[in-house]
Amino acid sequence: MITPTKGIAPDRCLLAIGAQVLLQLDEPRSVSQTWARLKAWRSETPSAFRSAGLSVEQGS
Repeated sequence: MITPTKGIAPDRCLLAIGAQVLLQLDEPRSVSQTWARLKAWRSETPSAFRSAGLSVEQGS
């Protein structure tokens, strides 16, 4: 549960979720504000890139 395994996707393990929360803390925020930002970020970011905290760039 802490790290990804065969049965736990990388974007669902505690280590990745903690990293995702830290990405949202670019300034002091309440728990509610952080959770709202995390939910919005997770809905906008493709799941393959969520666990690494990477974004997809469009190439020309």
